[in-house]
Amino acid sequence: MGHLSGWIAAPLLIVVVASASVWFSLLVRRRHALEKLIENNEIAGFKFGVVGVLYAVILGLAVVAVWDDYKTAQATSAMEANDVADIYRDSASLDRKIRDPIHHELRRYAKAVIEEEWPTLHEGLASVNAEKSLDHLFPIVLGIDPIGAREQNVADELVRRLNSLADHRRGRILDAQSRMPSLVWAALIAGGAITISFTFFFGNRNARAHSLMTALLSGFITLLLYVIHDVDSPYSGDARLEPDAMKAVQTRIASDLD
Repeated sequence: MGHLSGWIAAPLLIVVVASASVWFSLLVRRRHALEKLIENNEIAGFKFGVVGVLYAVILGLAVVAVWDDYKTAQATSAMEANDVADIYRDSASLDRKIRDPIHHELRRYAKAVIEEEWPTLHEGLASVNAEKSLDHLFPIVLGIDPIGAREQNVADELVRRLNSLADHRRGRILDAQSRMPSLVWAALIAGGAITISFTFFFGNRNARAHSLMTALLSGFITLLLYVIHDVDSPYSGDARLEPDAMKAVQTRIASDLD
C-alpha cells in the first residue's frame, strides 16, 4: 500500500477483503443447512447488534483520534512557518550587522525544511542543516545588545519567537514519528474480522442478497480502516501534509531580495 496511490490501493484492498468475506460466507452455507442457520437468526442478530455497536464506537473513536492528530500536525507546521515569517519581519528593524545574519539563517532554515527535512518526515528523520541554522540563530539573537526600549522589545520578541520556532519544529518531528499503538490496531482489525464473521451465520434464503450485504459491510469496514491508516501518518500517504505554509514564507523572503 505504501507504493500505490490510495485510489488504487484502497479499491484493491476492499475487493480482496469483500471477496474473501463472501467466499467464507458461501463456505459456511455449504457446510451447514440453511434451516439450521435460520434458527440462529434471532440469537445471532442480538449478539451481532451488541458486537456491531461496540465496534462502531471503537472505530469512531479511532477516526476522531487520528483526525485530531492530523489537524494538530497541520496546525503545528503552519505555526512553524508563521514563526519564521515573524522573526524575519521583526528583525528587519535591527542594525544590518545583526539583521543580515538572521535573515541568512532563516533562508537556510526554510530551504532545508522544504528540500531536505520534509521528504524524510515519513521516516521521522530531521535535517542536519535545519538544526544547524537554528543553532546559529540562537547565539545571534541572544547576543543582541539593545539600545533603548524599542530595541529591547524587539530583542525580547525575537527570543520568544525563536523559542516558539524550535518548539514547533520539534512538535512537527514528533508528530511525524507518532503512530497509533499496535495494540489498538490489533483491536481494530480483530474487531472488524469478528463483526464480519457474524454475518456468515445468518440464514437468508436469498444467497445473492446475503452475499451483497456481507460484501458491503466488509468493504465499508476495510475502507474506514484504510482511511485511519492513511490519516494516522500525516507526512506520508495520500493525505500527507505538504510544506505549503513554509513555501509561502520562502517565497515572501525571496521577494525581498529582488
